[in-house]
Amino acid sequence: MDVELDLINAMLAAIGSAAVSSTAGRHPGVLRSAPILSRTNRSIQARGHWFNTDWCLPIQGSDINEFILPDSTLKADTTDKSLPYVRRGRQLYDPRKHTFQIDVATINLDVVILLGYSDLPEAAVDLIRATAIWELVQNSDMDSISLQSRAQALSMAKQAFQTERLSQADYSIRTNPNYARIMGGLTQRFSMNSPNSIGG
Repeated sequence: MDVELDLINAMLAAIGSAAVSSTAGRHPGVLRSAPILSRTNRSIQARGHWFNTDWCLPIQGSDINEFILPDSTLKADTTDKSLPYVRRGRQLYDPRKHTFQIDVATINLDVVILLGYSDLPEAAVDLIRATAIWELVQNSDMDSISLQSRAQALSMAKQAFQTERLSQADYSIRTNPNYARIMGGLTQRFSMNSPNSIGG
């Protein structure tokens, strides 16, 4: 199932437009909806949730002591807040020594990963759908009753997501079978044989 296409078509239906069969091409409805959906998806996932956050995750540096993060990383913070390292682009940076070369073997990070639509739990997809639709309809010629209905739908989606979040309080991203595939690109740069390491 193409979850992204379903989300786009839900957005189009909300403003009375016909469904499309593909997210590719130059269809006006897709060109209008796709950026809103993408922005909404990244914004919601960037907050960090049970399904895309891993705490105290050990990663190893490369042969030249650089710590490279995968493209899908939305946030990466050192678990030990006394460490000075920050994210710059796809790497960790030492702002005190002004260098990307960090002379340690391993750094524990709290990471937030951007997952694909098909890898998201239903509650997250529903929240992304309702939020994207709400943003879209606010800039359309929709009557007040319809707007109120969409606002209620968004409120319900938020409540359902919060309920799911609370029920998954002890959930770890490593239990997601897609996590190793998403993070596996790191193993092409340096070896991580530990099952508790990114790509390990």
